[in-house]
Amino acid sequence: MPDRTVIIDGHAVPRLLYGTAWKEDDTQRLVELALRQGFRGIDTANQRKHYHEAGVAQALATVFASGLITRNEVFLQSKFTFAAGQDHRLPYDPAAPVATQVGQSFASSLEHLGTDCLD
Repeated sequence: MPDRTVIIDGHAVPRLLYGTAWKEDDTQRLVELALRQGFRGIDTANQRKHYHEAGVAQALATVFASGLITRNEVFLQSKFTFAAGQDHRLPYDPAAPVATQVGQSFASSLEHLGTDCLD
């Protein structure tokens, strides 16, 4: 595929993203492998029931430290999941207004992923 990105609202977005759901203890290894094989888009979520954002962070840190790629070369996205889709490990206060829950989840994702921004 000669053009690996598509422009959306002026932003280059990889045509394919590596999904990190259901990887659990293998998340770090598999995300590292995906990045080494050429993926430049990573999809995760702040939903510990199915995703392990800290494992994604470990993979990113390892690959960045190796010099293979930099943070600017990776499109990193996460998602908000309502309480009904979560297990007991909620990343927000379920009694808070939804807008507050989203903000808390976003802040938690930034911390889990070891970054100051999501794409």
